[in-house]
Amino acid sequence: MFKVNDLSVTYNNKVRALKNANAELPLGKIYGIIGPNGAGKSTFIKGVLNLVKHTGSVTVEDTPIKKMQCNISYVAQRSDLDLTFPISVLQCVVLGTVPTLGLFRRPGKKEYKVAEQALRKVGMLDFKNNQIGELSGGQFQRVLIARALAQQSTLVFLDEPFVGIDVHSEEIIIKVIRDLRKEGVTIFVIHHDLSKVHEYFDGLILINKTILAFGEVDEVFTEENLTSAYGSNIIVKVGEKS
Repeated sequence: MFKVNDLSVTYNNKVRALKNANAELPLGKIYGIIGPNGAGKSTFIKGVLNLVKHTGSVTVEDTPIKKMQCNISYVAQRSDLDLTFPISVLQCVVLGTVPTLGLFRRPGKKEYKVAEQALRKVGMLDFKNNQIGELSGGQFQRVLIARALAQQSTLVFLDEPFVGIDVHSEEIIIKVIRDLRKEGVTIFVIHHDLSKVHEYFDGLILINKTILAFGEVDEVFTEENLTSAYGSNIIVKVGEKS
């Protein structure tokens, strides 16, 4: 069970970005994290992963998540990353194997094989020698997903992986995510396209400065909950599955 207990984040400018967030969700599923712009979705993930100062606690099967860092993959928004960094696609993906290596060990043949297998899964093996700056937005997003695959984690957090990418890349990424679920991996995805929540996710976390609702899609994706989060102007057909 993935449990969040009273998670709060206040930034240095004294802005409370997230307040007393609570959730309890079974593992091995794909969860969408939804809410309006500025609602604290990215802050929620960063708080869960101890990337920002926070109060409260997060546990996985009663183990504090901070003790599981080597078993967690996190893909940040592409806008937060430096595409001019001089690194090849393969080198970028190999970095995903580093958390599993012992102290002072460098990636070897085994790790490069894992990286190539991950690139093959996202259809990017033919680009392994390209510099990351040469890639399109969708191609680079697939490389980031491959890096997460190379880490072979049981928890994966993706921050807006479908924003600004082509349809083909989105189809590949969602297939990879579904394959991970079959392997028992738990995936959390920050997502904006409400029309696809039934198609993509097993459950949802609805956020607007706190967690307003969590659980299975049909339980969370209701007119009442969406109005509470987005306001009365939200227009979404609830209860319809693609």
